[in-house]
Amino acid sequence: MLDRSCGADRGQISWDRAMIRIDSHIHFPAGCERQPDIGSGLIRNAMRNGIGACVVSHIFGEKMGQDLHFPSSEGIRLANGFAAAQCRLNPGRLFFMGYVNPQNPDWQEEMDRSIAEGACGIKLWVSLKDSRGSLENTIRVLRRAAVRKMPVYLHVFNRTGGNLPGEIDMAEFAELAQTVPDCRMIAGHTGGNWRRSAEIIARCPENAWMETGGSNPDLGMVDGILKFCPPERLLYGSDAPGRAFFPQIWKILESALSEADRERVFCRNAMELLSIPEPRPIPETEEIYGPVPGPENIDHCCFCGRYPFEPRPEFSPEELENALAGEGIDKAYTADFGAIFGADIRAENRRFLQQCRTLERVRPLAVADPAAPDRDAVLSEISADSGWAGLWLSPAFHHWRADDPAYTEFLQRCAALGKPVFINCGFYEPRFFRPELSLRPVSDDELISFLKKYPFGRCIVQGKTPPAGAGEFGHCLWCYTQLTDRGGALAAMLKQTDAPKLVRGSEFPFRHLHETLAAARAAVRCG
Repeated sequence: MLDRSCGADRGQISWDRAMIRIDSHIHFPAGCERQPDIGSGLIRNAMRNGIGACVVSHIFGEKMGQDLHFPSSEGIRLANGFAAAQCRLNPGRLFFMGYVNPQNPDWQEEMDRSIAEGACGIKLWVSLKDSRGSLENTIRVLRRAAVRKMPVYLHVFNRTGGNLPGEIDMAEFAELAQTVPDCRMIAGHTGGNWRRSAEIIARCPENAWMETGGSNPDLGMVDGILKFCPPERLLYGSDAPGRAFFPQIWKILESALSEADRERVFCRNAMELLSIPEPRPIPETEEIYGPVPGPENIDHCCFCGRYPFEPRPEFSPEELENALAGEGIDKAYTADFGAIFGADIRAENRRFLQQCRTLERVRPLAVADPAAPDRDAVLSEISADSGWAGLWLSPAFHHWRADDPAYTEFLQRCAALGKPVFINCGFYEPRFFRPELSLRPVSDDELISFLKKYPFGRCIVQGKTPPAGAGEFGHCLWCYTQLTDRGGALAAMLKQTDAPKLVRGSEFPFRHLHETLAAARAAVRCG
């Protein structure tokens, strides 16, 4: 049974800037060698989010060779040297893990060199298996790290459709931890798809730690992990700058951890495991807040009902109404999972609308599928009832091309209704979808062509980062959800002279109702 309290009734979660934080999972971006102050810039951005120290690894260095996932010895040596130099420029704030490719014959020499340069741990990325799929070389690395008393961070992933060559999943991580019990190991991302990893965590021995970074702030993630992993073996990490700092911090904030255990996860565990001293206090700076785009009291992306592909809490429209009141949200445009994924769209639409008739905050969206055989009957029922707040169309989940001429007449009829049209291009993380849930990617060109072609009075795009040229469509609003996930993406978009119109969209119940707005506020904050 899942804990329903993690999603809707905790109100606005407190943000304690005084609590020490150590980010155990950060990278330098590609091309950083041409930015000699990259380390100090990274630290400045981290400190704006209450992070006093960062642990970095450099896996995107120059001269890594043709296959970035199986980097050359020269590339790794240069990358580790660059990381060590940046740490010397930022003492007490920046620490590094020595990156090693177990398939290179000189991996031990590189490990020893990194340790001599001051590495606080060893980093293994994708290249854990050799060409035969064997982990023998990785086991040798782990045994050597145990001798050198170095913790090892392993990139661990459970991808829908299979992992990359060389990449390990959570079950293989558990086996490695059992095989080399003297080596302290960190399961990076907790396997990415934490729901698939959760029960495997219970098989991991006490030399295994979990880490939270690199995936969307999935509602209830940390509480779910803690059912199988004690807080003493959980580390906070972000995977910045590819990931924005705040949404990754939010995973810890929204959990049911006690204040003492939250401090463990945020910093104490990293200090003990990686032998990092307590960070100095963050200097006080005057913070300037830019405006958050769109009205803060309107949510343009919510869902109700039972999500059929994994065990998540089910929220009725009435329960969502109460949650919206607690968050101070006056309107939430909401579609129903039953209508999106059910066999009878008309029946599910009717049921959903009936549940919403007496509600003030939940604004029901009618689901329509242009590719469905009964599309005309569905649209006729929608047009006959004024209770609908808009239409919800998904070329991604219902597998139709938005620019296909076969749907022109139907989409023109949709536009003629005069209601807002919500175009959904996805939600959650397709990397971790169950195999039976198929999503068709909607390209930028397809979406731009669609917006040019159809005269919708008002169009709202969900689940898509605005492409180049999106600002020319004045009738179109874009949910900024995905922009808040990527480091600097929302701030960069807002600086564009032709920036599109952005609005709040929570993706509830995949995320906490307040998370996206809080992340947007963090993104426009500067010191």
